This record gives sequence, structure tokens and C-alpha cells, in this order.
Amino acid sequence: MSVSPRHDLGVHYARLIAEIAKYSNKGANIMIDNAWMEQPPMAADRKKLAK
Repeated sequence: MSVSPRHDLGVHYARLIAEIAKYSNKGANIMIDNAWMEQPPMAADRKKLAK
């Protein structure tokens, strides 16, 4: 994870990565709940277009 002679830094980095992932997941959920996050592009419904 890092280039350092200290062996304990890898543990700290792993903990921080997990903590940041939880934080960003909570932020994404807040954005979805408030309709601030856009829906990803979807493929056209070809059956509906064919009618």
C-alpha cells in the first residue's frame, strides 16, 4: 500500500480505506435519497420502440 520502512502503516492505510469507503457509501445514499444523484444512462427499450 505504501513504501515505508514502518510496518504498522499498512494496517493504518487499510483501516482508513475501509473507513473512507463507508463514508462515501453513506454520502451516496444521502444523494440518492434527496434525488441529487443522476440515474445512470439506460439502454433504450427496444420492444417499446418497435411498437
